[in-house]
Amino acid sequence: MKFASTLDGYKKTVNLIDSRINQMTTYIKTREKIAKSDESLTGSLDLIGYRYETLNNTVAYMQQLWTMTKNYLNSAEKLFGGLESQITEKSVDNLTIVTSMGVGASLIGLFTSDAPTFTKFGFIYFFALAVIGYGVTKIMQIVSENRKYEVSDIEYDKNIK
Repeated sequence: MKFASTLDGYKKTVNLIDSRINQMTTYIKTREKIAKSDESLTGSLDLIGYRYETLNNTVAYMQQLWTMTKNYLNSAEKLFGGLESQITEKSVDNLTIVTSMGVGASLIGLFTSDAPTFTKFGFIYFFALAVIGYGVTKIMQIVSENRKYEVSDIEYDKNIK
């Protein structure tokens, strides 16, 4: 499914970015420790020391955003997984109908003659059943390929601040 592979690509990208964001917390703590231990920076830390706290808060906010993004991706993945199972179920139902038709035709053929013999009519009958079965299968395939599944999407106002 095209959407599943697109979602998989998004998921890999989001996981990579999430890992990078999580690495930032370690980096910030290391830089803060180095800055506080360097005596030549003691005077300037009084002026810019708040930046470490601000940066930590920003990273925490970004982590929450990426967690939310991952949750949306997982939700979309479940949605398309459900659609895929519905499509598979419909295909199995269609194949059951075609198979039942074939079995029914075979039973009719068995009960209408005393002994099986090779005749022109039998050959034509078999060929007609094969063509009908093939045709019904192709029609079912075309119908299932052209079937539209509606996915509802909630449109959010992007201008909210």
